[in-house]
Amino acid sequence: GFRLGEVRNLKMGDIDLELGTVRLRNTKFNVERLVPMHPSLVLILKKYCCLRGIIGSSDEWVFPGVDSNKPISERVVRRKFETILKNAGISIPSREFRRRGVCLHCFRHYVERF
Repeated sequence: GFRLGEVRNLKMGDIDLELGTVRLRNTKFNVERLVPMHPSLVLILKKYCCLRGIIGSSDEWVFPGVDSNKPISERVVRRKFETILKNAGISIPSREFRRRGVCLHCFRHYVERF
């Protein structure tokens, strides 16, 4: 799975929609890696990038911030996630020390088995 910072810092040049891969350059241990995407994610990402008009623009942020010269902020992403949880009726009780509860980082470790 991806870390939040890895996704936030993606530029179009890091994504190959034909091969269905993402090149992660700014990773935790500065080790570049190539990650395959599920075909359903590739389709969603293609539609998203077409709507934004950024296909072929390698220097464009995939997820731009309010200032389009910067990526979306971690704060904005976390607030959006909290809104989604609230709308879905998922509550986040007060957290104990070292207990994360429902959080955005948890998705990094979740694997759907079909």
